Amino acid sequence: MKIGIVGRGRAARTLVPLVEQADMVLEWWWSRRDTRMVNQLEHVDAVLLAVPDDQIRYAAISLASRPFAADEVWLHLSGSVSGDVCRVAPATPRAAGGLHPLQTLPGHAVAPDYLHGVLAGVEGESAACTLAM
Repeated sequence: MKIGIVGRGRAARTLVPLVEQADMVLEWWWSRRDTRMVNQLEHVDAVLLAVPDDQIRYAAISLASRPFAADEVWLHLSGSVSGDVCRVAPATPRAAGGLHPLQTLPGHAVAPDYLHGVLAGVEGESAACTLAM
């Protein structure tokens, strides 16, 4: 599975190495401060929006400018907003949801099994929930 991660905060810095060690491909890791424009980001199966709660909608709107955004599943990591905050149009993204690990994401390298067995809140559209699990 190809993954893209948006954000450079603690959650993203914890998840990036875990994704790289898992059976997934980290296709890109992007934030609005990067020199690469958002519309240059490659197609992925899933995007994890690891941004502050009040920036989720803005990040989703930016991602929607990409030509293949409608083919992706987008999951934000917030525990306080619903997954539909990622939906910017009826067909973009393909599915939207929330994935909130019930574990601290400290922002530094952790053991590869750090999130093994950790409960997570998962909500949103069916395809997003299926992918998150």
